[in-house]
Amino acid sequence: MVSTRGVKFKFTEGEKVLCYEPDSSKAKVLYDSKVLELVVEKDNRGRKMPEYLIHFSGWNSSWDRCVAEEFILPDTPDNRKLQKRLAEEAAHKLLQTSRSKRRKVPAILKESLSRSKGPGEGGRRDRSDSSSAREDSSSDSDKSEAEEESDEEPDEVAREFELEIPRVLKERLEDDCYLVTCRSKLVRLPCSPSVVDLLEAYLRHYADRLTNTGNRNGGPRLPVVPPADIQARCAFLRCSTRRRFGLCREAMDGLRIVFSFTLSTSLLYGVEQRQYQ
Repeated sequence: MVSTRGVKFKFTEGEKVLCYEPDSSKAKVLYDSKVLELVVEKDNRGRKMPEYLIHFSGWNSSWDRCVAEEFILPDTPDNRKLQKRLAEEAAHKLLQTSRSKRRKVPAILKESLSRSKGPGEGGRRDRSDSSSAREDSSSDSDKSEAEEESDEEPDEVAREFELEIPRVLKERLEDDCYLVTCRSKLVRLPCSPSVVDLLEAYLRHYADRLTNTGNRNGGPRLPVVPPADIQARCAFLRCSTRRRFGLCREAMDGLRIVFSFTLSTSLLYGVEQRQYQ
């Protein structure tokens, strides 16, 4: 372990901070975090650099990460505003990506998006599209206008994804709504299992079905390679399994991020929001 002598730290152990998502491939958002330990690492030139072992509040310790000092911000009102703005921008970017791929946006994000979306965004796009269309002939203009109207999807927000909820789960949700809203019964925190526990349990379950029971009992079936070359077949199955597991892990991580930034605004009843704050 590198000595901390001569290294200045901006934050202290146990301090509550805001930490950027360390993975650059994920959305740039700020998490409620806590400094667990001060760490010193050396850069490629041998200089001592301060780092921090960070715990992301509300998540299991398996998500703890060592991050550089530039990823951490003090917990101040201004940085809280920045945290909210980044969350709204990440949700808005998800909406744009979903529209470009002709996918629907989860209903839990629409409330946050409607607050951050300006009233004239659609109009600016319409004017730019129509100005480019006027440069063509009249027949081409009519055609482009018709295509533009079909691409606008005015009913996108009105349509919602229909999710079939099992009767047992529906009854449980109705009971929860009554207990929380009518009788002010709140869940004792921290509760178990947590959201991360459930996501990790599903990831383990999916990996088990891929590796152990993927070809039995209705589990996911991998493409079959002709058995003439056993070595090539095994290599193909290992590659396909890793790819599917990686996609599942990305999906679970995305759900974790969505839940983290929609919990206080969309997923809690009023009395639960006061408990959360």
